[in-house]
Amino acid sequence: MYYEYWNLKKSPFDNVPDPTMYAACHTSMESAIAETQFAIEEGEDCLSVIVRDVGLGKTMSIRIVIDSLGSEKYKIALVTNPSTTFVQILREIIGQITGKTCEERKKDDLLEIFNRLLFETSDEGKKVLIFIDEANVMSPKKLEDLRLLTNMQEDSRNLFTMVLVGQMELAKRLEHPKKANFFQRIGTYCRIEKIPTEEQLKHMSRLVCSVQVDQGRYLQRIPSV
Repeated sequence: MYYEYWNLKKSPFDNVPDPTMYAACHTSMESAIAETQFAIEEGEDCLSVIVRDVGLGKTMSIRIVIDSLGSEKYKIALVTNPSTTFVQILREIIGQITGKTCEERKKDDLLEIFNRLLFETSDEGKKVLIFIDEANVMSPKKLEDLRLLTNMQEDSRNLFTMVLVGQMELAKRLEHPKKANFFQRIGTYCRIEKIPTEEQLKHMSRLVCSVQVDQGRYLQRIPSV
């Protein structure tokens, strides 16, 4: 009855990061999306970071960024469970880039394969993008392994961009003095803030509801085929 009344195809309030249900009304989230897109498309940065507390839109932000990128320009790997070993993370990245299961299990050989893929992708006129969600669960050792990956670049340009997304534990690790050599490689460092006031929250709620109503009215005007 709810769907039929509003002429909706699915629930507008599911707890999943669905970019099609996003209404552009959160300033700091919009900034994080825009800065990450710039880092990828214009800034040629090798590292981009988005941090903040749980539930503030970090995963939604990178989903929106990924959806905005064309497959004719980029080969994309999205790691959603970085709690595995670094070797497993490398295998997943290589598998997503190539579209084939990576059977190699030796770290040195995986690094060689990854390096070769970077140059092959570049020769195709494309760029590798690596998104790592929930990066706050990664150990300092794995973060250091990721930093070493960023050495696989040409002198004149970056062959890939890595986007790390995580809760404030990630921020604490990256901002630690011992991680200065990692932090200096970060091109964009975004924090998604909480909605500052109750009034702004009410305004955003009204805006989202308005968008949903308008979508429903629009769908009602589309003739069935």
